[in-house]
Amino acid sequence: MSVIYTANTERLAGYEKFLKCKYDNIYAPASGSLSEYLWHKFGHKDSKLIIYDYYVPSLNWKKLLYDSAAEIGDINKIRDYIAETNPNLVLYNTNIDAYSAITKENLNNFSEQQWIDTIKKIDNVEFIQIDVIKDMLQVDETEKNFIAFSNIFSYNLTLQKIPLEEINNSLLRYYKLKNTLITGKRLDDHDQEEYRFVNINL
Repeated sequence: MSVIYTANTERLAGYEKFLKCKYDNIYAPASGSLSEYLWHKFGHKDSKLIIYDYYVPSLNWKKLLYDSAAEIGDINKIRDYIAETNPNLVLYNTNIDAYSAITKENLNNFSEQQWIDTIKKIDNVEFIQIDVIKDMLQVDETEKNFIAFSNIFSYNLTLQKIPLEEINNSLLRYYKLKNTLITGKRLDDHDQEEYRFVNINL
């Protein structure tokens, strides 16, 4: 059964330790409020937000937020609509006990009202269906870029399906990008709390 992550299982505040500057393009997965949080923290008024995901239903859920969410109550309405129209999907939310403390902390750092307000502020957003390991994000190296991979390069199912060498080689392609900050979870510290890899080529 497939999962749409309507809340994040990683601490959003963990991103705040990165280079304190504004970026022209911010790339982030569709899960939870991560993409909007990064735009809020690291974007300027003209920054472009590129929301990507391999899983189309995740992108569709996030698109609905941009199309229809005007107030906090709409977040749950859209979540309920996705659940009702996609009975074979599991929607991860703030009620999952294993990560409830993290999701509550995230709400303290970036509330649902801030999430809605940020969505309203973003004028330039693009949704891309892509497998960022097998394919590669198109990045303008003449501008400043922030790419968040979250746990994509260390996800258990990914490690079961794709050879480790292929995963590492894919990540190295991104490391070569100029004017680009790369963040995410490393392959060698899957269970660690501080799990950010970072490559800065600015």
